[in-house]
Amino acid sequence: MTDAEKQIREAAAAETRPGEWRVSKHHESRYTLIYDADGFEVARVCYPNRDANARLIAACNPAAIRELLDELDRLRADRSLLLNAARRAVIALAAVSERRPEFAADYELLDKSLQRFRGEWPTEPRGKE
Repeated sequence: MTDAEKQIREAAAAETRPGEWRVSKHHESRYTLIYDADGFEVARVCYPNRDANARLIAACNPAAIRELLDELDRLRADRSLLLNAARRAVIALAAVSERRPEFAADYELLDKSLQRFRGEWPTEPRGKE
């Protein structure tokens, strides 16, 4: 987890205004206002680029951030399962390719495709670990 992710998780865990946020449609002042789902003002955004910044802040409301963090956690869990399955496949294919040379190219291709994950587990076939 990066420092930025830690900060975001800590901020998202704090008690904040509920629900989605929206940007005011009032454009006569120097501020663009952001309101929560109950109509309470959450933030005022000034120039420059006040409208674009306000839309970004409203879109990144705490509920949306929590949803993204949940999805990130789910994807990490799925990735872990898939990586473990791929590791088992590499080990099995390595064992088979020793007996059946026609599978050697498949083993090499799968092993090379997993090289970017090398820091998470060794891709050496069983017996060479």
